[in-house]
Amino acid sequence: MADSPRGGVRRWADGTPDGDGDRLVCVTVPPPTPAPDSLPAEIEMGGIVLRPGDVIDGYRYECPAGKGGMAWVLKARDPSGNPVALKVLKANRMRTGLARFRREFRALSRLDHENIIRVESWGDIHGHPYLAMEFVDGTDLHTAIREMNRRPGAERWPWVEDVLVQLCRALGHLSRRGLVHRDLKPSNVLITRDGVCKLTDFGIVKDLDPNRDPFVSSTLVGTWAYASPEQIAGEEIDHRSDLYSLGIILYAMLTGRRPFAADNMKGYLEQHRTR
Repeated sequence: MADSPRGGVRRWADGTPDGDGDRLVCVTVPPPTPAPDSLPAEIEMGGIVLRPGDVIDGYRYECPAGKGGMAWVLKARDPSGNPVALKVLKANRMRTGLARFRREFRALSRLDHENIIRVESWGDIHGHPYLAMEFVDGTDLHTAIREMNRRPGAERWPWVEDVLVQLCRALGHLSRRGLVHRDLKPSNVLITRDGVCKLTDFGIVKDLDPNRDPFVSSTLVGTWAYASPEQIAGEEIDHRSDLYSLGIILYAMLTGRRPFAADNMKGYLEQHRTR
């Protein structure tokens, strides 16, 4: 454990994941349209302002890379100069988000696959837990679907096949580790500029071995538009639930739209079960 020059920073490393070593040569996806730079470079955390150039226990902060409802994503550099993504839990999500952060770190520490995001360490920035993860310079599948849908079918079909194979390999690795992702959707798949898919966001991952994670809930988790009907209903699920979600992603890649749209959970559940 070490302190940064600014204080209040801790970091822990956890084990070396074992893996299958599966590899895949991928086709190139067009780079994303640059997003407007709307995020402030200086971020306040725990009463401390984090500025570009500040060192977070060996990670040198550069700039914000994204912002979600639960966490900031910051681009930084490790001591070797390699880019990393720091996923930092927001103050207003401490009560509900901390368990998800811990679950995500434990799951990713057991995984080692080219098509699954790699985690480096877990730590704390001025009272805000963070995960140090592989940085992906590219886009996400949600954006790529919109971009590729403008192209003729002869260009799209090889891309669809390539993405599908990569995600199948990622899910196969998860299944062999006894894990169910439970939130497989296009925005949780990052794509590098070389076309390599990276499955992300393991905050609600389920371990099929109850002894490893006895407190994980089966109720009302995931994204209704992509979740299996069993998952939406809070029933027992296994790796087949992720395959169902992958089928919906495949539909979206082929058609440019989702197969189901509803106003609430009940409406989605009815469509998943009857259409």
